[in-house]
Amino acid sequence: MTTKLEQDPSADHAKADIPNTASVTKAVSEVLAETYRLVLKPQTYHWNVTGPLFFSIHEMTEAQYTGMFTAADVLAERIRALGKPAPVNPAALAAGPDGEDPDAKLSANKFVRVLLTDH
Repeated sequence: MTTKLEQDPSADHAKADIPNTASVTKAVSEVLAETYRLVLKPQTYHWNVTGPLFFSIHEMTEAQYTGMFTAADVLAERIRALGKPAPVNPAALAAGPDGEDPDAKLSANKFVRVLLTDH
């Protein structure tokens, strides 16, 4: 026997008591995309940092991407509470507004500079 999960991601029946859920959802989705990028970039650096600053940066980036993941999860849940599906295109979420992927070959100092710029 096969069980199939039926779902309706549009959730037209949701009542959020917010006058313009489409614009609110769009704005929250944009914040989610930027937040998710701040999950992936530090995690990429966490995996690839080398040199004498390895341990410090490794620990710092782990704390950063863990905290940002929690924030991204809350944002996605808010979008769902508004009756809309959360974004599901990881490539678009990761690339960010400049369309660029994080460079895993940067020096430890450059990793830190890029992360500071992002915040």
